[in-house]
Amino acid sequence: MKEELKSEFASKMEEIAKQVTALVENDPKKSVIIIATESDNEGTGAVIAVAGRGGELAKGIAEFATNEESKSVLVAGLKLAQTKIMFQTLEKIAGGGISKDSKE
Repeated sequence: MKEELKSEFASKMEEIAKQVTALVENDPKKSVIIIATESDNEGTGAVIAVAGRGGELAKGIAEFATNEESKSVLVAGLKLAQTKIMFQTLEKIAGGGISKDSKE
């Protein structure tokens, strides 16, 4: 998603992320993770905000991972991340020699 064509949704999510981040900055008992996505013809853009103490964030992720409503989303995201990392690694190994236009 191109930066100069940021949608109203993405702009609002960035604003919310800044506000919420400010709320937790000085409170060791609070943390927040925001993931907002929006797709268009050029790909998927994401607004990601992470603020707070690492331990508290880890507890939140653990709750997300074990919650019946959200754990399938986490598993699907991890599988997608694994595939993406694998292809990035293969591109590095190939030295960037693989192109979409290659007929090999």
